[in-house]
Amino acid sequence: MGPFLDKGYHLYIDNWYISVPLIEYLHQRRTVVTGTARCDRVPKALKNLLVAKGQTSCLCEGPLLAQKFSDKKMVYMMTTVYTAHTMTRARPRRGGTEQALPVSINAYNKNMGGVDRLDQLLERYDCTRKTV
Repeated sequence: MGPFLDKGYHLYIDNWYISVPLIEYLHQRRTVVTGTARCDRVPKALKNLLVAKGQTSCLCEGPLLAQKFSDKKMVYMMTTVYTAHTMTRARPRRGGTEQALPVSINAYNKNMGGVDRLDQLLERYDCTRKTV
């Protein structure tokens, strides 16, 4: 990431790498971030908020916006670029009717699709496997 810092890029991160200290560091280096998070990496105040299906709860701490969205399961997002409670209409990947999604989740789905798909395909082909 070194040569891309301080240039105003937008970084999309999956839940394996994202953390609050990393987001704060990247914000200081003029790099905005959006990514999914695991429930143990979001601020504790957000975990305790109750959310009905299709709704979102938000917590703002400085430049960080942490969101908890209830779909089939809880989805946690952290971002430094999108605003709280801004929703958009999006169609699910497998068809169906449009549903309201937070803008941060919709942008993440559009921009991280290739990386997540590659991870799914590589999971089946473990290089440490000894036999077929």
